Amino acid sequence: MKGIEYIIDDQGEKTAVVINLEQWGKEWEAFYNLLLKQSFSSESWVHEDSFSKKLDKALQ
Repeated sequence: MKGIEYIIDDQGEKTAVVINLEQWGKEWEAFYNLLLKQSFSSESWVHEDSFSKKLDKALQ
């Protein structure tokens, strides 16, 4: 898929992904927001203002 690269380990297993945010930024933001709401609802650090500001800046 154009704009998405997988990092492969020595055994050929996908271990990470690099996403071109210029191409996929809106989709990543929607996915990430959904992940935060569903997976980390009980984790207070995710909802701290400083974390949210750093994340928003990184996604710009």
